[in-house]
Amino acid sequence: MIIDNGASVTIYGTINGTLQLRPGTTVEARGIVNGTVNVERDAKATFHRAHNGTLNVDRGGVAQIAPTAVSLGTKNIDGMLINEGVRGVQIHGLGTVEDRPGSTVRQPDAIRPDGGVIYR
Repeated sequence: MIIDNGASVTIYGTINGTLQLRPGTTVEARGIVNGTVNVERDAKATFHRAHNGTLNVDRGGVAQIAPTAVSLGTKNIDGMLINEGVRGVQIHGLGTVEDRPGSTVRQPDAIRPDGGVIYR
């Protein structure tokens, strides 16, 4: 799903697949998002329930995990990630990660030999 330049969208259903946020877009994901989310510059994604998959935030982009949300997949952050809920430990990139008061950074339940992590 591609959210085009300047659009503001609230998603209530489940998304399975890739969600691409073009510059200037705002997405409020109130359902579950399974798959890759790409947040381009000047775009913002807020997860209110769950994000399962890879999160890529470009420089100038913002992703937010609301207090009610869990996001345990891999995160490549060159922009900003604001955590008010629960996030996993796999963070890469040169951006900023802000774990706000009351948020949780959850350790994996197991680590595979190839370095991948497992959350149950």
